Amino acid sequence: MSSISRLPESTTRLLGSPIVVTTPVTLVKELLDNSIDAKATSIEVIISADTVKKIEVRDNGNGIHPDDYDALGRRGHTSKLRNFDELRNYSIKTLGFRGEALSSANSLARITITTKISSEPVAAILHIQPDTGGVLKQQPTSAPVGTTVSVTDLFGRLPVREQVTIKESSRTLEKIVELIRSYAMARPRLRLSFKVWHSPKNSWFYSPKPDATVREAAIQLFGAELAAHCFEKTFEIGGISNENSSCAEHHNSSPNSQYLFEAFMLKAGSDPFKAPKQRYFSVDGRPLTVKRGTMKKLLSIYVEHIAVALRQESSTIPPRDCFIRLNIKCPSGSYDTNIEPSKDEVLFSDEETVLDGFKSFCRETY
Repeated sequence: MSSISRLPESTTRLLGSPIVVTTPVTLVKELLDNSIDAKATSIEVIISADTVKKIEVRDNGNGIHPDDYDALGRRGHTSKLRNFDELRNYSIKTLGFRGEALSSANSLARITITTKISSEPVAAILHIQPDTGGVLKQQPTSAPVGTTVSVTDLFGRLPVREQVTIKESSRTLEKIVELIRSYAMARPRLRLSFKVWHSPKNSWFYSPKPDATVREAAIQLFGAELAAHCFEKTFEIGGISNENSSCAEHHNSSPNSQYLFEAFMLKAGSDPFKAPKQRYFSVDGRPLTVKRGTMKKLLSIYVEHIAVALRQESSTIPPRDCFIRLNIKCPSGSYDTNIEPSKDEVLFSDEETVLDGFKSFCRETY
């Protein structure tokens, strides 16, 4: 049964930004989002050392139904939305929504997709028609349920961009690892791995338990010392909870009108210089940038309170960057995700409530 359809032209115009893939990092991000939306619990990213020859993302998600094959790689085709009005309420449930990522990649590289759904006896290898999308060639194969998207010769038609990308490949690989870490911190129960072809030393794995918490993710990613400097807290705007049970339990009991904050941050009195400098902010499991918007304001509130506490205890100059992981589970329709092409920023309908609630929590903590 088909689930991918062409968005109305009016919706495509409102969603805007046909340019999605600008770097290997943005490509990996879009493919990660697709895998998560397909209900994957395990995702593997494999990439060539030059970051353009081959990028592959494998997942154990639902797979793609054969009825949807012809829609693959076509602009404005998505299974996430049917019209623009759905975006406000569906942004909590889906990371992607524009139907542009695969189409954008298809204009810059060659794409092959291997996919299988549980009701089909065999998997299919689909060679996507360059530029226009749709299936150029299809053949049966043996593969588990899930999807593998293989992108080769990225920017092959754009020699200058290809050369610049290869030149920056080392830094790009670091950015991709950090991107994957941000997904692990936003979704602690998601299994993630990263491999560089012919370079085993650059492999990276995150293998959580089925009921993993953000503390366990932090220990795996950064070591036990970080966990010793941090505390985990779940609280609601309008009434801070004293419980430290799993985030899922709190979310299920939270009223729909409440913002639920899942924090893993430095303890009062801990030394911020002994912790990593990474900052991880997310909304409903969507990793967001801290360079602008509400997340930047939340970070400023946090750093300000850390600085005040540190000055009270010593004459040490507080650091500008302090470790924090904060995920906010929000009421349906309380924010807009269609702000940036990269979908790494949201616009809250009531930003003041979010900021004031977090400020009150930091004031009580520090």
